[in-house]
Amino acid sequence: MSGIQDWPRTFSDRRFWANRYYYDATFVALFQISLEEATTYYYHIMGCEGHPKDFDEVLRTCEGSTFTLTFPENFSWRIEFAPEGTFHTLFHPHFYPDGAFLAAESGCSSLPGLRWTELKQIEKCLRQHWHESFDVKTIFPLLYPVVTWITFDELSDVRQTLSEAWEALHVLEYSHLNRLLDKTLKVYESGNFLSYDSSRGRYNPSRSPSSAKREELWLYTPTLGWYTKAAGSPRNLLRNPELFLPFFGMLEQFA
Repeated sequence: MSGIQDWPRTFSDRRFWANRYYYDATFVALFQISLEEATTYYYHIMGCEGHPKDFDEVLRTCEGSTFTLTFPENFSWRIEFAPEGTFHTLFHPHFYPDGAFLAAESGCSSLPGLRWTELKQIEKCLRQHWHESFDVKTIFPLLYPVVTWITFDELSDVRQTLSEAWEALHVLEYSHLNRLLDKTLKVYESGNFLSYDSSRGRYNPSRSPSSAKREELWLYTPTLGWYTKAAGSPRNLLRNPELFLPFFGMLEQFA
């Protein structure tokens, strides 16, 4: 059961996106709503009755909301917006019965779940098999947090694609768009995870020394498909990255 039932209306509401990209109060301000408005809407996303007194009550009493994307060949992608975090699971008879857990955005995150190229394939695949009443470009800002890190080579394409998707949603003033992108686009380069600051440019928040040897975030083998060195990701080499081959193989076919 989902606390939210009308997803097209939800995706046109800036209060939803303020929560989707809720990293701190600065992000909320970019959507021109108050922190109180964002918090009230968070309880709506969580399917809470009334206004819980504290987060422990949210954990005990609120079931969250679930949104499902349908793909060709009986694949589906379920997004669970729960008090514990946002969770992404693939479903298909191949993954019966529990699905294939792909990513978690939470205090104990399991990321990245997608490459930028794969998110573009998802959008292209859905565009050809689209049955929803909202703009398919919504998929880009909806799923981009699962990508998390991109390369410098991808940066220009990511920025342009996301800009077009955000503009189509009409939930951000144009003057705030660049600030949102500056805050959300993170680059992986030679073992370093780089954020952006207007005064410093791209920098490493952890201040760890740069790797002497270039290390790729994503690697490929025919047996495993694409896998990542990120320890927390379900697509890490030490887990079962080949589990996701059927889904990404389907994307290759239909994108």
